Amino acid sequence: MAKKVPFLSLVSVISCFAVVLLHSNGCFWSFSTESYWKSANLIECLAYFAVPCFFMISGATLLNFREKYSLREYFKKRMVKTLIPFLFWSFVGIVYALLTKTVSFSDLSPLFIYNGVLRNTFVGVYWFFLSLFGMYLCIPLFAAVAEDARRQTFLYLIGAGTVVNIAVPFMIRLSGKDIAWPINIAVAAGPLIYLPLGYMIREYEIPKALRLTLYVLGAAGFSAHLFGTYYLSVKKGAIDDLFKGYTNLPCLLFSVAVFVFFKYHSEKILRFQPVRRLIGFLSGYTFPVYLMHWFMLNGACRLLAIDTHALWYRLGAPFLVIPAVVAITWVLKKIPVVKRIVP
Repeated sequence: MAKKVPFLSLVSVISCFAVVLLHSNGCFWSFSTESYWKSANLIECLAYFAVPCFFMISGATLLNFREKYSLREYFKKRMVKTLIPFLFWSFVGIVYALLTKTVSFSDLSPLFIYNGVLRNTFVGVYWFFLSLFGMYLCIPLFAAVAEDARRQTFLYLIGAGTVVNIAVPFMIRLSGKDIAWPINIAVAAGPLIYLPLGYMIREYEIPKALRLTLYVLGAAGFSAHLFGTYYLSVKKGAIDDLFKGYTNLPCLLFSVAVFVFFKYHSEKILRFQPVRRLIGFLSGYTFPVYLMHWFMLNGACRLLAIDTHALWYRLGAPFLVIPAVVAITWVLKKIPVVKRIVP
């Protein structure tokens, strides 16, 4: 098991970088015929694997939690590591909204704050946490599957979930026809499918022929996302989301291929000591980066009047934001009480 952990650290760090890249490339969502949107579409599609890979990491690391601790300890750890930081930094988001006058004091009420936190009004990128919390609630059910039955059970869930919940609805939308499809496998719905995927990819060897097939399918998913979004958006004059979505077929295929690729090539990448040390160091800061990067990007753009369409900003922001978050986190972790809000 221990030998497989560096691959997850590598995926975590690269996915963290990709998340910041997605958000510094936010101009993608303002469709334009200007040249910047072509590169924005490319960057968006290249970095799109980040969120599904984080979901798969949860499956890879948590479905065996019963081997280490009890159900009570599991929920305690999830609360301390994610829920408390989420609530604290959502509160920071409220303060930031007041300071930037996107929310006024007269707006504040218990119901307004409650809805704002759960609807991600204050920090839009925190939608990820609500999906993650739902997955955390389901993980004990996946973990309860007997170890000798997991391979067959999870393969079934992955196959059936992919076909019934993702592939068929995607093909119906692609056809443009009004075809009813009321069937849905709830236990593999939405991001839940990434839990058994992450576990299976980590735990079991994948034959080379199957890996190559997954890479081809991943390339096809990426190409469909890239060119399909470009063609339909140009035709529509606005962003078309037919090929978009973290639980849509193009993204699923691309993200699985990326996850598998890093499992089988991490040793080559990490054999260089400087790279291994950097990944090992940064892997302890990926969650703080997710918590804080939006504030830094938004604040920098407000204070410095940055042209967010400029390629230098969209590609360069992660190289400035991530070290800044690491430095801030390092300081915060030295403060006894405050360190609890920055896991």
